[in-house]
Amino acid sequence: QTLEQRARALTSPHSASWLLSQWLEQCNNPEVVAAVQLPTSSSSSSAHGSGRFSWELSFHQVLLRSSAFETVLESCTRGALRIALEEPSQGERPTLDEALRSLAERLLLPGALALWPSLLEALLLGDLGGGPLPWASWARRLVGSLKKPWQVEAWPDQVRKMDNRIADLVPSGAALDESAEPSSSGPCLIV
Repeated sequence: QTLEQRARALTSPHSASWLLSQWLEQCNNPEVVAAVQLPTSSSSSSAHGSGRFSWELSFHQVLLRSSAFETVLESCTRGALRIALEEPSQGERPTLDEALRSLAERLLLPGALALWPSLLEALLLGDLGGGPLPWASWARRLVGSLKKPWQVEAWPDQVRKMDNRIADLVPSGAALDESAEPSSSGPCLIV
C-alpha cells in the first residue's frame, strides 16, 4: 500500500494516532531508506540514456514528497476522526491532536506551525461554514505549500554520497602534499 492509501483508509482515532506515531518514528530513523527513480531533465536524459536518476531517500523525504499528510488531514474531516478532534470528551483528542501536531512539526516549514491551529480548524470546519469561500480546499492547498521541500532535505545526503564516490575514483597515490613540485607533464591533484 502507498502512504496515501494508508492515510485514506483511516477510520478510527486509535488507528490514526498509531499510524502517525509510526510515521514519526520512521521519520526520525535515518536507516529507513527507499530507492526512488526520478526523471531527469530532457537535455540530460539524452546524454545519460535512461532519462532517470536514482536517489536514496529517507522515509522522511518520501513522506515529504508524497501527499500522505494532506490525505490524513482530509481523512480527519470525516466520521470518528473528526469527532475525536472536535470533542475533547471522547478521550482520543489529546492523542490524535498530539500525533498530528508532532507530524506537522516534522513536515512543515519553520514558522508554519503558528498557522497550524487555524488551518486544522478550517479543515474541520470544511465548507460547512455557510460562507461563500471553500475553506477546506484552501486549507488543504495551504498545508501542501507549507511542507518542507523534499529535495532540500535530500541534498546533504546526496552530496555526501557523491563526494564519497568521487573520492573512491581518485587513486590513493594521486594526491601530492603541498611541498611537492607540480609535474609539468599534466595536471596535479593536491588534497
